[in-house]
Amino acid sequence: MLMWWILAGIAGALISSTLLYFWDDIRKWLNTYAADLVGRYLGYDARNGMLRAVVKIDRFMNQIRKRTTFVTESDQYIDEVEIETMLAPYEISPSVLEELAQSSVIKQEYDYREG
Repeated sequence: MLMWWILAGIAGALISSTLLYFWDDIRKWLNTYAADLVGRYLGYDARNGMLRAVVKIDRFMNQIRKRTTFVTESDQYIDEVEIETMLAPYEISPSVLEELAQSSVIKQEYDYREG
């Protein structure tokens, strides 16, 4: 009985890590191909319901991965940077977020003190 629970835990960990790794590809497929099929055969309301479900799942997956996307605009292009962090987006310092919004360069500064 204990061996069954250990195997089930290992299988669950493998499935969830695989899902996390391939989630972006799965989401794109659901939003394009699968949504078109559902819309064609089940109707517009079913398609919208499916897309809402995908959005809720995507929000949950982003909370698990704690990924933040920063979008900076320039005169000629838009730059999108994804940052994976151990912190949730609301835990990042507002001054860091403001600096990222102002420039597209992320600086790391270290201050060494003796004594």
